[in-house]
Order: sequence, then structure tokens, then C-alpha cells
Amino acid sequence: MLSRWLSGAILCFFGFIPAWVLIQVIITLLNEPSKFDLTALLVLLGAGALAYFFALLAYRAFTGRGRRQDGGLLPPWAMIGFIYAFGIMAVCIIIFGLFKNEWRPVIGGIAYLVLARGALLMQRKSRSDANHDA
Repeated sequence: MLSRWLSGAILCFFGFIPAWVLIQVIITLLNEPSKFDLTALLVLLGAGALAYFFALLAYRAFTGRGRRQDGGLLPPWAMIGFIYAFGIMAVCIIIFGLFKNEWRPVIGGIAYLVLARGALLMQRKSRSDANHDA
């Protein structure tokens, strides 16, 4: 029960940023409609999608209700996509650290890569266990 609440709180924390951006862009566009352009549209779409995504995951984490098919928070393909995106972000952080000649981003990026690899292995094991049970 505590882990569900903690997971939901973490998801709400991460969902706050896109929700804040979305609200601020809407307020700006209501006050100054002339600022509506392609960038504003892309920010609205991206922030709206992220805010909805985190709100849905937080709801599922708080209530313990997962997907109907498998009870998980996300479909397997979405989890794999996020894991790969996390790994790509880690590589970018490492490159940024090497470019700036700083060791902290390199170490942090390597830690992210290790976490992404671990998550990918867990996802694969979970899928293979589900296939063997069926």
C-alpha cells in the first residue's frame, strides 16, 4: 500500500512540470492570442500529452488498477520505448559531459545506462515469464 502511494506521489511530482507548462502557455495565449504559432501548438500538444500520461499513471498507481489485459501500468511496448528513450538520454548526457570535460555528467550518464539496462532485462524477464505461464 505504501509503495503504491509513493509511486503515485513520484508520478504526480513528474507530472507537475508538464502541467505547469501547459497552464502557463494557455494563460499566455489567452492574454496575448497573437503569440499563437507553431511552437506554441507543439508545446501545447507535448505538454498536454505528458500531463495526461503522468495523470493516468498516477491514477493507476494510487488505485492499484492496472490495464485490463495484464494489470500493468503501461503496455509492454510503451515500457520498452521508455527504457530505450531513457538509454538514449543517458548517452546524450555522457556526450555532453565529455564535450564539456566534466566527469559528473559522464558518471551520471553511465549510472543511467546501467539503470536502463537493468530495466530492460527486467522487462524481458517479465515478458518471458508471462509467455511461459500462458
